[in-house]
Amino acid sequence: MSGEHQRRLNKASVVAADADKPITAAILTKHGKAQVLAPLFHQQLGWQLRGSDGFDTDKLGMFSGEIPRTMTPLECATEKAQLALAHSDAEFGLGSEGSFNSTYFGLMVMNQELLVLRHRHSNFTVVASAQRPVAAVQRQCRTITQMNAYIDALPPGQKFIAEMVAPETAKTRVAKGLSALSELLQQLPEVRVSSDNEPLQHAVTLSWDFRAHNCPERQQTIARAGEDLLRRLQHYCPHCECPNFVAEPYEKGLPCEVCGSPTQQWRSQRALCQQCGYAHISALEPTTAAPDLCDFCNP
Repeated sequence: MSGEHQRRLNKASVVAADADKPITAAILTKHGKAQVLAPLFHQQLGWQLRGSDGFDTDKLGMFSGEIPRTMTPLECATEKAQLALAHSDAEFGLGSEGSFNSTYFGLMVMNQELLVLRHRHSNFTVVASAQRPVAAVQRQCRTITQMNAYIDALPPGQKFIAEMVAPETAKTRVAKGLSALSELLQQLPEVRVSSDNEPLQHAVTLSWDFRAHNCPERQQTIARAGEDLLRRLQHYCPHCECPNFVAEPYEKGLPCEVCGSPTQQWRSQRALCQQCGYAHISALEPTTAAPDLCDFCNP
């Protein structure tokens, strides 16, 4: 978009002054993300955040792998923000994308949520994020007893997915959004056996359903990412009042407190206005790094 047609943003652009004229934003979602985020935006900024189903976001990739993900989480969230604008008349488009990755040698699963906010009439973009560990586990079950144990251990409100591969066809049968064994048996009737401890003909893999409406733990992470986005929208450039004037790590090289050698730790942060280019650089605390973080003292 050419500069002469771009709208300059300030505090009034993101804080609704009149309750009867809320600032509008749209988010493409099939899985209830608007219900998680809308109350936060309304309470703090007077926004009206609406969910939209004008585009099937599953086409961009699915947690279950039935449709592969071909973009990075940031690329996908940015694409969803653009699509939200294309399929609505809202002033802002909001894109959301989550990921789950094993950490600490597979002992923990980390859920990261990204939110990308785009303004319709300018290049203004805000990227917000949050991450937190979740107790997600996957288990291959060979008896009904093992499946019941898995289901009983799920957190309240958490639904699960069942996958079964039939060796004779090599096809995978998948049942999603399950909350009870009875639902699993209804969708995968071939799992039925005469007793709970009788070995199943085919092993069944149970895992968390990570879709937002079926995963309360993920809803909490999405809400935290929303809080990060709201924080960014309420920090303004001292020169032009454009939002998202937030300090980010800028330079590494924090000196070792023993030998003074530069380390890989951050020593400064910078807030940069994406509208007028004003920058403010400041030192981080503490001003020295512990020797165990120094490549010279602790090679």
